[in-house]
Amino acid sequence: MKKIIIFFLMLFAVISCGAIEKPPEVSCNAAIVYNIEYDKIVYEKNTEDLVFPASLTKIMTAVLALEYQNKPAQIEVTASAIDGLTGNYIGLKAGELVPYDDLVKALIISGANDAALVLAHHIGGTIDGFVDMMNSKARDLGMSNTHFANPTGMHDGYMETTVEDLLILCRYAYHINEFMEISSMPKYDMPKTNKSSLRTLITRNLMLSKIFGGDYYDPEIRGMNSGSTTEAGFCLATTKVDEGLVYLCIVCGSDKDENGKILSYADTSALYDYVFDNYTLTEVFPASSSVCQVPVRFSGTVDNAVIVSNQSLKSIMPVDADLKTQIHIETNLDISTLDAPMRSGEAVGSADIYFKEEKLGAVTLVTQSNIERSNFLYMLDRIAEFFKKREVILTILALLAGAIIYLIIVILSVPKQK
Repeated sequence: MKKIIIFFLMLFAVISCGAIEKPPEVSCNAAIVYNIEYDKIVYEKNTEDLVFPASLTKIMTAVLALEYQNKPAQIEVTASAIDGLTGNYIGLKAGELVPYDDLVKALIISGANDAALVLAHHIGGTIDGFVDMMNSKARDLGMSNTHFANPTGMHDGYMETTVEDLLILCRYAYHINEFMEISSMPKYDMPKTNKSSLRTLITRNLMLSKIFGGDYYDPEIRGMNSGSTTEAGFCLATTKVDEGLVYLCIVCGSDKDENGKILSYADTSALYDYVFDNYTLTEVFPASSSVCQVPVRFSGTVDNAVIVSNQSLKSIMPVDADLKTQIHIETNLDISTLDAPMRSGEAVGSADIYFKEEKLGAVTLVTQSNIERSNFLYMLDRIAEFFKKREVILTILALLAGAIIYLIIVILSVPKQK
């Protein structure tokens, strides 16, 4: 069916709060803000550029640790597992028996590299084996521009990703309830073990901690992870709710200012403020909206059936969007005509809804009302169809030919008058 492009003139007022603001100036090299419920990117900066992930790497490590099917009650730390440990750690010792769940908490909450190495060594058999699992999972998720080189995020020139790929990973991790619960904890008291007294794990995401976060603290932030290296800069992934909707923000490559303030937090706050002030959930296509008309056969009362959407379509939209002029529809009908009788709600195709060049979604198209059949028109059509059949036409032609031949014979058989 040939696609028909039509412009939809909305019957309600334009939702507008004035011109949308200019995005804020942020220090990060790359960033993205994404709405989870409506699968909508509302801000992006250099999302396809290669970046170093720093400790956002641990989100993948945590995903594999949480999805591991053969979780033991505890793991014995081996010297080989923590050999070469650098960066942030909680002081795990060879021979220490640590509950599996506590290792996961140490990994996610405090970004402990020794916990990451112990988990990786146990799950993968070797660190290299675990890294292979990380890269396999990345491929499965569609992270086509990502290569992991270790489970901790410590700098490696061969370990690169993009914010676009990190969004795929963070979106996946968001739907693991245990990950979000743990990554939202400001602290955790890790019970004593055979080689250590109680450890208090403090989140490295300072937006989560009222006590340790200071000016960075934001009570509405949940999850996910933060970290930094000299090469990667400061990286941060978080979620925050606005108008009941969850937004996910990732920033990579942020700086410190002249006062030593970590700007990944300032960048994140500025981007959330910008998005919440300038975007809102909008009904761009109401249910039962009239879309087009389709010719109807066998009705004695109407020539065309009105086609409507059977559902509304909502999307995250700029507050200054002009729905009267910027929304258009690409209609895909399964039929070119309809036959009465028909009932309201019969599906006849679909419509793709666009804002400018961006596809917002699709709705099913249905008939608006019942249309009864005229039996007289139907019978005329059946008779017409009957006489269109090849065998009927051949029969009629044969009869006509026979009649003509008969007439010729009769004429030829009449005696000529002398």
